[in-house]
Amino acid sequence: MVDVENLPRTSTGGGGEKASSFEANLLQWVKETLVDYKDINLTDGFKSECWSSGKALLALLDVYDGNILNGTYSSIDSTQKLVNCERALGLAEEFVKLPAGLIEPNELADGSCSEKNLVLYLSLFYNSFKEKTASNTKESLEKRLKDLEEKVRFYEDENSTLRNLQQTLKLQEQSLTSSFTEVTEEKVMLLSSKEELETELMSLGTDYKKEKSTMQMKVEELSEEIKILKSNADSSTTTLQNEKDSITKDRDHLKEELKSTKDKLTKEKEEIASKNEEISSNLKRVNKMREELEEILKQQEQNHSRTINAFRKHLLRHVQDMQTWKGYLERDREYEGENVTLITDEECAKLPFTQQVNELDIVIVADNARLEKLLREREIEAAEVVSVNIGKKKKRIKKDDPLIDKIDMSKLTQKKTFPSGLKSARGLGSARPNFQPKKMKK
Repeated sequence: MVDVENLPRTSTGGGGEKASSFEANLLQWVKETLVDYKDINLTDGFKSECWSSGKALLALLDVYDGNILNGTYSSIDSTQKLVNCERALGLAEEFVKLPAGLIEPNELADGSCSEKNLVLYLSLFYNSFKEKTASNTKESLEKRLKDLEEKVRFYEDENSTLRNLQQTLKLQEQSLTSSFTEVTEEKVMLLSSKEELETELMSLGTDYKKEKSTMQMKVEELSEEIKILKSNADSSTTTLQNEKDSITKDRDHLKEELKSTKDKLTKEKEEIASKNEEISSNLKRVNKMREELEEILKQQEQNHSRTINAFRKHLLRHVQDMQTWKGYLERDREYEGENVTLITDEECAKLPFTQQVNELDIVIVADNARLEKLLREREIEAAEVVSVNIGKKKKRIKKDDPLIDKIDMSKLTQKKTFPSGLKSARGLGSARPNFQPKKMKK
């Protein structure tokens, strides 16, 4: 049950609805409890915005027990009304044991909460404060005793510090006394120096008067010289005026020359501007021609790309055919093919145009060299066979005709060469044999 013994129930009249003394005293208790919270403004009573923002209830929880919010009150965002109201009501239910269904968080946040329910909720809060104060009296006294002991220790430490400070001040006083003695002695010395300086000043004053009279005489002499110079300056002025007139004429002449020069430069500027326009038009034409040439180059590169693709495929096919023909032509002999590694069409296609041409050239040159070597070997073999056959024939004829020794056998043993047509046919290798050749050793 709500304890309202300390809250009087007298009524106060006013315009509109009447507020009971109980509600006024309860509101006053809230203000006094939250006096240290400067952001809580209860000018509008129970309709103040700090209730709908949830900060008033959170502040009461912070006063009730500082461990509930754990020092996070200063970081509360007053714009998050619903979040703050839900948090405040939940913490009050958990730590203060207040009923949860008496006030709804959304009604409190949007300001539609009944004032009677809010007053009842705060009166329960007031009772909880009172019960906690009554149960914690002994604990508060013990805490206060501990605080007093802490203060005594603090004051003892401070008294010790003050004693040390007093000793320091005494030492400083002694130091200042000795300094004062030194200053007094220095003052006596300065006074004696002052008397000497005054004597010297009087002597300097006398010397000054003498020098002043001498300077006045010199000034009078200079005045006479100035008069003489002024008379001479008049004649010099006439001469200077004549020179000025001459210079003025020269200046006018130079102005006329500068004007004519300016006109000439203006004409030259106009001519240069027209030439610049002509150059700009020429540059535009050159740029247009360059773009056309670039377009032509692109087309040529595309044509080269198509050409090199077809050329590469036929050339690699040609090299493969030549390898096949070599095995076919040497099928009746012991022939061991070389280990030839040919670049594939896919690998070659990935290379730049110039590098593709170089790779294909390397393949053709290497294969031609191998073919020429094979042809030379076969020509030597053919010559040896012909020489052996002629020797056998000569032996048979020699028995019947002794004049055979006079025959020039060198003509019969000349090295035979293949016709150009046959050699080119071997080199081209465009036709394929109609049978399956033997497997070559690689």
